[in-house]
Amino acid sequence: MSYMSRNLTSLSFFLRTLICCAFLGSFGEKAFAQYPVCDSMVYFISGGSIYNLNTYLPISATNPVLNTFPPPGGISLAVSTNLNSSTGPSPTFYAVIGANYYYYDGTTWVNTGHTSGSVDIGAGGGYIYGKTGADIYRYDGTGNATIIATLPSAVNVYDIAADCEGNFYVLDLAGTAVLRKYSPTGTLMYTWTVTGGPAGAICFSLSGNQLLVGSTPVYSGVVDPASTTIALTALGNIPVAIDFGGCPFMYSPQVTDTLYQCSATQSFTVTAGGKPPYSAAILNGSAAITGTGPNFTVTPTGLTRVVLSSTSSGCGSGPITTDTFLMVPPPAIDAGVSDTLFGCGLYADTLHGILTNGQPWVTYQYAWSPATSISSGATTLNPVINPTANTMYHLKMTTSATQGNCQYTDSVFVPISNKTINPDFTYRMIYGCDFDSVAFHSTTPLADNWEWDFGDGQTSTLESPVHRYDQQNSYTVRLFASNPYCADSIQKPISTSHPLDATFTVSADTICLGTAVQFTGTSTVFLKPATCSWNFGDGNTSANCNPSHTFTTPGVYNVQLVIADSISCRDTAYRVITVDSVPALDIELDRHALCIGDQVNVKARYTRQGLVALNWDFGDQSGTRNIAATSHSYDRQGVYYISAGVVYRVCPEVIKQDSVVVHTPPDVYIGPDTTLCLQGSPLFLSNQTGAAGQYLWSTGDTTRILKVTHDGTYSLTVRNEFDCTGTDEMIVRKDCYTDVPNSFTPNGDGVNDYFYPRQLLAQGVSSFTMNVFNRWGQSVFQTAVADGRGWDGKFNDKEQPAGVYIYQIKVIFKNGRSEHYDGNVTLLR
Repeated sequence: MSYMSRNLTSLSFFLRTLICCAFLGSFGEKAFAQYPVCDSMVYFISGGSIYNLNTYLPISATNPVLNTFPPPGGISLAVSTNLNSSTGPSPTFYAVIGANYYYYDGTTWVNTGHTSGSVDIGAGGGYIYGKTGADIYRYDGTGNATIIATLPSAVNVYDIAADCEGNFYVLDLAGTAVLRKYSPTGTLMYTWTVTGGPAGAICFSLSGNQLLVGSTPVYSGVVDPASTTIALTALGNIPVAIDFGGCPFMYSPQVTDTLYQCSATQSFTVTAGGKPPYSAAILNGSAAITGTGPNFTVTPTGLTRVVLSSTSSGCGSGPITTDTFLMVPPPAIDAGVSDTLFGCGLYADTLHGILTNGQPWVTYQYAWSPATSISSGATTLNPVINPTANTMYHLKMTTSATQGNCQYTDSVFVPISNKTINPDFTYRMIYGCDFDSVAFHSTTPLADNWEWDFGDGQTSTLESPVHRYDQQNSYTVRLFASNPYCADSIQKPISTSHPLDATFTVSADTICLGTAVQFTGTSTVFLKPATCSWNFGDGNTSANCNPSHTFTTPGVYNVQLVIADSISCRDTAYRVITVDSVPALDIELDRHALCIGDQVNVKARYTRQGLVALNWDFGDQSGTRNIAATSHSYDRQGVYYISAGVVYRVCPEVIKQDSVVVHTPPDVYIGPDTTLCLQGSPLFLSNQTGAAGQYLWSTGDTTRILKVTHDGTYSLTVRNEFDCTGTDEMIVRKDCYTDVPNSFTPNGDGVNDYFYPRQLLAQGVSSFTMNVFNRWGQSVFQTAVADGRGWDGKFNDKEQPAGVYIYQIKVIFKNGRSEHYDGNVTLLR
C-alpha cells in the first residue's frame, strides 16, 4: 500500500476497537441484519442485543445501529472463523449460552454441544479463548474447551483478547497495572506496565497496535513491542457495556489511510498492496473510480470510504488483503458578511468566520490579516478587530501535513463610518424684568439626540430649546449630544445677570436748615441707557441723575430715586435726609444769691432737634451734661458765672450765661456729745464761736444759753444778715442706769450665751448683786461681780433645762442712787 502514511488517528483506533461500550441511549433509529465483516465493523452486546459500529464513520444518530439478528440470550460475544460448519457463514458470531458454545448459522443460533468453561471469551488465530479466575480455556471447534494454562494469580479485568497468530492477552489493573501476552500454549511472552488508566474495567480489546480499556471514560494507549510501558489517555465518557466481539487481525496487512481533499475536484491515486486480481469498492459515500489495479484513480464526492482488495498470504487462513482509504472532502470557509462598522474614531467589532463540512478530528488552523488591526483572536474564527479605515480582512485556514496540508481562503470587506460627535451650541439672551430667557441652539453635526442640563435643575431634549431662568445668576449649561453610535458633551458658562441696582450718595444726610444737599447717582445699570426719577419727600421732584436740593422746612425726609434700564426694568433706592432747625437756647436760675452749701436750681430751654449734648459749667471748675434741669451748691463764697452750651450734630453750638453770689453761713458749735445722770446736775449749752445772728434751739428757745435736764438730741441754728444759717447738734445720753435682758441662749455660739444685765447696756454702776432661782425656788446662780460674765445656764456644771427663771438684782450707781429689779428671764436651747 502507498500514497500516504498509514498512521491512524486516535479516533480511528477508538472507533475500530470500541467493542465493549454501549451507545444505546440515542442510537438505533434504523436496524439491519449483517454478518460479521472484518473490514469496517466491530460489534458489541448490550441489553441482550447486538449492535453494529462502523469504525470508519463518525459516531452519530445512525452509528452504531441495531443488528436485527436474533440476540444470543447470553452476555458474551466473539467474532471468529466458523469452527463448526464448513458450509455456514464465516466469520460468524459465537456466544456462550448456559455452559455451551453457540454460533450463528445465518438463521438461528446453533448449540455446538461443547462446553466453554467461561463466559469471558475472545477469538483469534482459529481459537476461542475463555478465562475463569486464573484458568485459561481454549476451544478449537472439535470438542469441549480445555484448560491450557493457569495464571499465577487472578486478574481484576474479566475479559480476554487474542491476535491472529493465536496468542492471548490478559489485563490486570489492580496495584501495578500490567498487560501480559501469552503464547497459544500459555507461555508468558511479554509484559507491559500500564500507566494513566482506571483502577478497574469490565472489558478490553486489542486492535492493531492499540490497547482500549472499557471503563468510564474509555482509555486508549499504544502497544509497542519495543517498549515496556503503555500510557493510557482518556477518550470520553461512554457507558460500559457487557462484552464486545470483533475481528482480530486475521489478515495482514489491514491498513487504513486517510486522504484529504484540498478542493472539491481533487482526485487521489491509490495503490493496492497485494497481488492480482485487484478490485476497488465503495464502502460508503460516493466516488468515481477508474483503473484496474494495482493503481486506481478516485474522485470522491463527500466523505467516502474505498476498499481495495488483492490476493495475499497474510496472517491467518484468509487469502484476501484489503487496503482501506477514508477520503475527506474539503470544508467550506466563509469570512463572514460585509457590514459597515459605525464608530467614534475608534472601532471595534468581532468577525464571525464560518466553517462548514469540517471534520471533528481534523485540526484547522486559522490566520486573519492584516494583523495590525486585529486586537485578539487572530487564530480563531471570531477575531476582535480594531480598524482605523476601510479594511479588507483575509481569512486563511490550513491543515497540517498529516491532514492534507491544505489551504483555504476567504475575505470580507469591513467599511467604517465615522459617527463621532463634536458637540457645540450657541445661545441668545432674552432679558426680562421678572425672569430671563435664553434661546439655545445645538450646532452639533451627526447628532439626533440632545440632552440639555441648564444648570438650574431643569432639562430638555429639544434641539433648540428656549429656557426660562427665574434667578439672575451664573450657570453652567451642559449639552449631551448623541447618535446610536457615539456621544459626547460640552459645557459652557452663561450669565443671566443684568444687574439693576439703584443707589446714590448725598453730600450730607443730616443738615441744618438752609443748607443745600448734593445727590449723586451711583446706580449699577447693565442695560443702558438709564433714566432717573427723584422724589425729595417735600413735594419736589427731579429727573436729573445728580441733582442738588435745598429743604425749606425742618423735618425728616425720605428721598426716593427710581432708576430704569433700557427694557424698562426699575429699581428704587431711599435715603433719609434730616433737616435740623436753627437752634435756640435760654437758661433760668431760681436765685442769684445763696449761702455756702445751699443749692441753686438751673433750667435750660433749647431746640431739641439734632441735639448732641447739653453742657453745664457752674463756674467753680465743675459741671454736668445732658440734664435740662439741675441744681448746684458751692462750698466757698464768691461770685460764680453759670453757663449752658448746646451742641448740635450739624447746626452751630449756642452758649448762654448767668451769675450767682455765694455768702458764708454763721459758724455754730455747741460742744461734743455728753451724758446726764438722772436726778443729777443739769447741763448748759451755748454757741462756743460767739457768732452773731438770730438763735433758734431745737426746743424752740431763742436764748443764747440752753439749760438741759433730760437726755435727748439738742441743736442750735443761727441765721445771719444774708439769711444764711449755721446749725450744730449734740446728743445727751442717759447715765447711771442698767438694762436687763429677758432671754438668753447658752449654746456656745458666742452670741447671747450669758444672762447678765450689765453687758454693754449699763452705765455708772458701782455695786452689783444678782441671784437666779428656778421655778421651785432653788438658787441656781448668784454673783456680786460687776464685771463678770453672768449665768451660763448651768448649775453645778450641769446644763439646766430650757424654761423661765426668776432673778433678783440690786444695783448702786456712782451718784449714790440704788435700784432693785425682780423679774423673769427665759433660757432657750
